[in-house]
Parts: sequence; C-alpha cells; structure tokens
Amino acid sequence: MQTPTGERVEGTTIFETLREPWFRCRITVSPSPEGNDAQAGRMRTPKPAQMMCALHDQDGNLLDIRSADRLEVISNQLGRAVFELTTDGEPIRKKRKMLGWMASITRVEEHPFEEAEP
Repeated sequence: MQTPTGERVEGTTIFETLREPWFRCRITVSPSPEGNDAQAGRMRTPKPAQMMCALHDQDGNLLDIRSADRLEVISNQLGRAVFELTTDGEPIRKKRKMLGWMASITRVEEHPFEEAEP
C-alpha cells in the first residue's frame, strides 16, 4: 500500500511504500496457454490469476484490499514474488456472514536496479 508523505515536489505528491502485517492467502495462477484443446477445435481463454484471503491479518487487523496495491508473496511453489491487485477485493460470503476477500491479480516482474558503468 502507498500513502502520501505530505511533501510536494514540483506540484507532485510523493508517496512512500507502507508495509502491513503478513496474512495468509491462496493464489490460483492462471494455466499456461499450451492447455488448448486442439482436438476439439476449442481455444481456452486463460482466466486471470486470483487471490483469496481471510478478513483479518496475523495481528487481527481487518484487511483492506484495494486495486493497485502490491502483495509480496513467499511460497514454496512460486518462491518470492510480487503481485499487483487489478480489482478491488470482492467479499466472499456464506449466507449473511462475510468469510474473506477475493481479487484478481497480475504478477509484477521486478528487475533489480543496476547502475551503468562509465
């Protein structure tokens, strides 16, 4: 999540990265396009990757899932990865009770900054 610092430089608001407590989530990555069913003459459109999580983080705070937030994920299958939410969190409900959040995500390819040598 990013929050304004209160400083303005040449009319532009400066933002800083705000780190929040960790929370558990389940990520469903979209299948690869090689899974097309060519024998039946059908093309599968890949579904966007999705994230499901509970209502609260590990500290018990209510989660606020918004589009354009970034998630740092540590997983056995994915390793360390960064995802960006493309939709606001949609509530997961069971009758009248809210169980958690679901949102679409895309993976962000971050490249380390390398200084050019003179």
